[in-house]
Amino acid sequence: MVRPIPPIRQLSLPLLIAAVSATLSHRQTIQLHQHLLSHGLLSHFHTTKLLHLYASSHDLRSSRHLFSSLPFPPSIFAWTSLLTLLSRLQLHNDCLSTYSLLRSSPVPPDKFIFPPVLRSATSLSQSLPLIIPSLHADSIKFGAYMAVPVANALVSAYARCGDRAVSAARKVFDLMSDRDLLSWNSMILAYTSVRLIEPAVDLVGSMRFNGCKPDLVTWNTLIDGYCQAGRCREALSVLDQLPDRNIVSWTTVISGFARCADHVLALQLFRRMMLENQVRPDSDLLSSVISSCRNTSAFCNGQEAHAYGVKTVDHEVFYYSAGPALVTIYAACRKISAVESVFRLMDPTDAVAWNAMISAYVQLGLHQSVFHYFREMQFKGFYIDETTIVTVLPVCDLTLGKQIHGYVMTHYGRSSGMVSNALISMYSRTGCIEDARIVFSNMQIKDTISWNTMISAYASQGLGPEALELVRLMSLTGYKPDGLTLTSALMACTHCGLFNEGLQLFEQFVNDKHVIPTMEQYACVVDLLSRSGRFQEALKVINKIPVMPSASVWGAILASCCLHNNVEFARIAFEQLVLIEPSNPGNYITMSNIYTSKGRLEEARLVREMMEKKDLVKPSGRSEV
Repeated sequence: MVRPIPPIRQLSLPLLIAAVSATLSHRQTIQLHQHLLSHGLLSHFHTTKLLHLYASSHDLRSSRHLFSSLPFPPSIFAWTSLLTLLSRLQLHNDCLSTYSLLRSSPVPPDKFIFPPVLRSATSLSQSLPLIIPSLHADSIKFGAYMAVPVANALVSAYARCGDRAVSAARKVFDLMSDRDLLSWNSMILAYTSVRLIEPAVDLVGSMRFNGCKPDLVTWNTLIDGYCQAGRCREALSVLDQLPDRNIVSWTTVISGFARCADHVLALQLFRRMMLENQVRPDSDLLSSVISSCRNTSAFCNGQEAHAYGVKTVDHEVFYYSAGPALVTIYAACRKISAVESVFRLMDPTDAVAWNAMISAYVQLGLHQSVFHYFREMQFKGFYIDETTIVTVLPVCDLTLGKQIHGYVMTHYGRSSGMVSNALISMYSRTGCIEDARIVFSNMQIKDTISWNTMISAYASQGLGPEALELVRLMSLTGYKPDGLTLTSALMACTHCGLFNEGLQLFEQFVNDKHVIPTMEQYACVVDLLSRSGRFQEALKVINKIPVMPSASVWGAILASCCLHNNVEFARIAFEQLVLIEPSNPGNYITMSNIYTSKGRLEEARLVREMMEKKDLVKPSGRSEV
């Protein structure tokens, strides 16, 4: 409620200005402005004062008008009011350009100028490495850098510049003669933002030693740092020690466990929070909880979270935040009508909502709907971002895939790594391996995923020598092959009969690159050996597997025994397969066929009887016309 002031005629001018300033009323500021104009009292001093009042009311138009009416150069107070308003209104480019005008004037900036300008500078991430050091140098030049608000702003700004700037933030922090709570929290945030947890923890200890008590912001910052570093158990330990927790504390920890794919514990923590009944979940937390419900197939719990959100959170806010997660969970349980209902309640101008729908229809296998929503996005003028492209490409045929490739080249100029990887997969899936190679070759920056995608593309087309050559080039160009590289290369060797090359590659990865083989890779090696008839060596490899071999390992031997008509090793593999997957009729049929091909009809009959006793039926063939 605006506090009334006495009639203007009853107050002297200084008292009148003081009274309007105390109310912070935009309407009364306008009245004061009119009074000064009508009585011819609008001096430069009063203009500057009015400018400050308009800026406090976020009236940019009036503030700029008054600023431009001042004789050049305006006082530092006028510059401060305008720069602070531009920063608050998030007109960051305007704020920095106005600061450049100040620097070209004879008025030196003071300690009140730098905090809003630094806040605007931190919002322009593309030029942070250049702007922040320049502003820092100016603060030193004009003797403002020792002021606590300026130093705090510098620490926060350097924290946004990445790993290399943390040391600069710490230098500013160490040079501060006085520090407030914000100073300590800003430096702790600088460390946690680049996942330097130990220095942040040490700083909390120093903070206490210096007589500054950590507040909830301090602990929430530390919790977030632990979660960002994947150390969610330690974040939970901090949460458990907090006497007072707010929604930020709970959301940070629960979302952290969800990001680390520990969705069961994330849901357990949510239930614990609800039982404590100290805070109410907001839309962001409910969105994270719904995502965890999807990943644990807890669809009923997801529906409960949906119902709770509808009852307790503003509908527009709730569906804006949790809508994409709801679309995903309803798609996972194939509730198409629910998917469409949620989409209708989401913001129709939000590209994230449209991307969620496209992803849902991809998941549902409704490719016509995928393309319908994709075309609708284009028709409505949405910016088609990388997420949309990468979601649509896996279900495209060659014609549509080439059209999307052309769209990418026209609108982006050059595709990103993520889009290029999706294009390579699309071209290899549709048999255009040469086009996939062209996309790969034209990539300016390749990552391990890019190399693995191209190696996998060669493997899927049975181009073993090309896949192996790419593995060699990958190492030569400084990229580190990983387990996925090995799997793709082994599959290529299997498809092409490159038995010795595949075995040499496996030994090289295990011995030289210290890759711990997965069950899938062991299955590939066993397949390589058994296809070449080296069953004894294949059994030796199986004996080296540190855990129980999977059905795929023994299945590789059984399939190769069928090729080589080897009854002895087939029986060994069959006995293991009966223990691992006794209800798979394919194993019984393969073993029976091996016995039959060797003329051992009685044993073949016994295997078929085993199958009949278990009431197993061979899957019938089917053709689609």
